[in-house]
Amino acid sequence: MEIRFWMLLGFAIGLAPLALPALAETRADARAAQDVTRLETLYSQAFVTGDVGLADKVLADGFIGLMESRGRPYDKRDMLTMLGRHPSQASARITSLVVRLNGDTATALGAEDDRDKGSRRVIHHVWLDTWRRTPEGWRLLSSAEIALRR
Repeated sequence: MEIRFWMLLGFAIGLAPLALPALAETRADARAAQDVTRLETLYSQAFVTGDVGLADKVLADGFIGLMESRGRPYDKRDMLTMLGRHPSQASARITSLVVRLNGDTATALGAEDDRDKGSRRVIHHVWLDTWRRTPEGWRLLSSAEIALRR
């Protein structure tokens, strides 16, 4: 019985180096998902604070988005102009967020409760964002958002 224990232990120790790359990848993915989650939160709050600088940094130069309320696509310049003229939200609270990674690309599916300035009504939004890791950090490539009626 003791020999069997030592054989199994030796086998497990021999296989351990094979598991290390997967463990490192899992940790890197977890860090990347945390980074994207943090950026989603900051970007969401930019609509409350009017932080054009943050939006400019986060949005990729080739960004394209679709917002149901606008009914047409918009680009980075459109978003920065809209945000700079008037931050429209009194509050924005992310209620759920799931981030999935595939190499240097991340997809974020989120839900948010927003309240526009001057209104008591809360609007529930869902969105799907695509992020890309660049040498400068994560950049938002595209976004599609719809408002759900309650």
